[in-house]
This record gives sequence, structure tokens and C-alpha cells, in this order.
Amino acid sequence: MGLNDNNSLKAMNSQQKSNYINMVANIVKDNVKVASFKIFDTLVLSGFWENSDLFHLMENEFRDLYVGKKTFYELRKTAEEKALKKSKTGKPEFDEIYRQLEKISGISPDSAEKLKKRELELVEYYCYPRECGLRLYNDALEAGKKTVLVTDSYLPKETIGRILENCGIKNYTAIFIKNQKQLKKSGGTIFPIIIKKLDLRQGQLVHIGGNVADDVEAPVIQGISVVYLPDCKELMIKSGRLSAYVEQKLGRKYNEPEYIGLRCAMSLYAERFFDYPTNQVVSGDFCGSIENLGFLTLGVLSLAKDYAVSSDVEAFVLTALGKEKKSADMSNEFAELFESHYSDIAESFDLRSCNIFLEYYVKHGALYDRMLIQKHLDIKQMQKWNDTAVETDISSDNNKEYKFEKYDSENELDAKLFPKGSKRRALMEKLLSKF
Repeated sequence: MGLNDNNSLKAMNSQQKSNYINMVANIVKDNVKVASFKIFDTLVLSGFWENSDLFHLMENEFRDLYVGKKTFYELRKTAEEKALKKSKTGKPEFDEIYRQLEKISGISPDSAEKLKKRELELVEYYCYPRECGLRLYNDALEAGKKTVLVTDSYLPKETIGRILENCGIKNYTAIFIKNQKQLKKSGGTIFPIIIKKLDLRQGQLVHIGGNVADDVEAPVIQGISVVYLPDCKELMIKSGRLSAYVEQKLGRKYNEPEYIGLRCAMSLYAERFFDYPTNQVVSGDFCGSIENLGFLTLGVLSLAKDYAVSSDVEAFVLTALGKEKKSADMSNEFAELFESHYSDIAESFDLRSCNIFLEYYVKHGALYDRMLIQKHLDIKQMQKWNDTAVETDISSDNNKEYKFEKYDSENELDAKLFPKGSKRRALMEKLLSKF
């Protein structure tokens, strides 16, 4: 899929476009015969900030089957932890999770089966393709490369297959599902298994994924080329202090069902603006973008059923945001995306703290961010805002980690894995220096 093949694709800035072209170039090299893709976070997105957010959607069905006081969210997470401890492969089996749920909740096997089926239905329903990953996948196929898929998910293979089909991911040669028992026989990684299965030689495999340890370091050590495509959520977190502010502001309430809409909004923001990696360094917490600002402030605020402004500063900031066309357009886009992805959630949950990003912007917005709407404010308004806004004490990796993780040449583990002067080290430095 070329850069201009589809008018509905996200617009990219120059650095995103450059990074994308470089990623494609590494995949379509003549010597490469096979491209392996990590499935989840690289090709497929769950639709949730945390995968466990989905468990909140099953509470009503669980209440019809369970007489205790605990929530499905609590018990399902506990059951997974118990299944993991019992596992001999290093990952929980999906059926075992529900056997554990039966034991700790006292529900019947038939009830557990109903819940298990419902969870898989919801996973399939909410998963959707990651645009950047899918484009790279199609680029590989169009260049005549075989594709294989890699995952360590506990989901049944049949469910994974249906998710891939729903996401338009087809024509792959094989799916490799990792487990620790299998990996012990291959030096701890899946790649020797792939190479042996497909009868590949040195340099004929390229791997695409976003986990530094599993998808970058492990293949590079074995002389395998990599394309580093970080998780959208990871990039969003590293772009500033917004996610940290939400967690600190809500505290223990952060994972309660009333805030699932807010976490879904954060997931949408991450996918919308951090799908294509960039190494751009900017000031502030909204990436220097009025589009990002409008999406999060006006867009998320649109979820609130009734909202009264808390101060005159907030009132004129809201008015200014509404006057800025790009901001207003992004608010409308957010509303359309949220309705498309999460209409059931909006109808079923009392969505709270939808003003939290506006609150952050008004009270703690950096000068660089405030300047984005300066033209819609008079001098007295701007001065009053500047006088009342205060720097938040939340620590941030903004403009440091956002450029992608760098490996530390002085770190003891890195020194062992990538000795100075070695080919491994040269490959790692060449790969990560781009970001």
C-alpha cells in the first residue's frame, strides 16, 4: 500500500513520512524473503487502554450468574493470575483462566462457559487494525515477501484467526504462538523456530514489532533485521504528562468502571495521533498541535452530559478553543470516532471526569500550549490565564523518552549483549539512532 493509495489514511508530518519510508525500505530489501509481524499492538489494537477494561463490560451478565459481592473485573484478574502460576508454559491458558474463575467464584461450569464465550465475542468486536502496521504488512505482500505472524496471546487460535480476518490481515504463511516451554528449546526466542520452519538463511528474515526486549534486542542478537514500531500507547505516555496527570488525579478510582469512557478516550487519542512514529521534539504536552489539543479537550468534554464551567478563565479558554477551526474539527472527529468504537459504552456507563484534559490545560498548560489559541484571546484574558496557570509537579519524560528508547552503552546488560566493536552493537546503534 503506497503512501497516497487511500485518501482516508491519516495525514503524516514530514518526519512520520520519513520514518515510514525507512521502515518500508527495510522490509522490501531484495535479500528479505519473509517478514514476521507481532500481532497485537503492531497489527491489531485491542480498543482499550488496558485489555482488562473489557471485563467491566461483562458485569451485568456476571451478576445474573453469581451471588457474591465481588466484581467480575476483580475475579477475572485474580483467575488469570492463578492460571499463570499454574501454567507450565509461561502463559495462562484461556480455558484454565475460566476453570480458576469457577473455583474462586463458585459459578457453574455452564455459567463459566457462557462468560468465556461472551469475553471472546467482545474481544473480537472491539479489536481493530492499526493503520501503520497494516500498511507495512501490505507493503511486504506487495513486494512479494512471505509474511508470518507472532503472538504470545492466550486467546484461542480460532479467535485470533477471526480477529485477523476482521482486520483485513490475510495471506500470511503461518502464525507462531509463543510459550516459554517451546522457547526454552530455541534459546529463549521464537526466531530460530521461524527460520527452521521456513528454511531461511542469514538475512532473509525481518521482524516488525514494538517491544524492545522481544522485538528488537532478541532478533538483533541473532543477526535478524528489525523494524521497530512502538506501541501507540507507549508513545502517547512519553509525549508528555497527560496520562500521568489522569492517574494521579483519579488515584484508586482510575480503574473503576465509571472512568472506562475516559480510558477509551485516551486509547483513541493514542491511536489517532501516535500510530505513525515520529522523533519530533516539541515543548508542552499536546505535541505543539492544535489538533491534538482540540481532540482531547473539546472532544472528550463532549462526552459529558451536563457540564458547567468552573471559572471565568475556563470559560474564555473554551470559547477560544471553539473559535479555532482545527480544534473544533478535531472535537467533531473525536465524537464520530467514539460513537463508532464505543457507542455501547457511552449508553451503558455514567462517564465521569470528561473535563479532565480541559482542566489540565486551563490550570497547568505550558506557555507553548497556551500560545496555540492566543489569537482568539484579548490581552487581559491572556494575562489572567498566564497569572493563574501553574506548573504541575508531575514528573515527565517529555521530549526525552518520546524519541524512542535508547539503549545505554554503559549499562552492564547492554555491554554484555552488545560488546563494543561487535556486529550486534553496530546493528543496534544503526537501528535506534534513527529515532
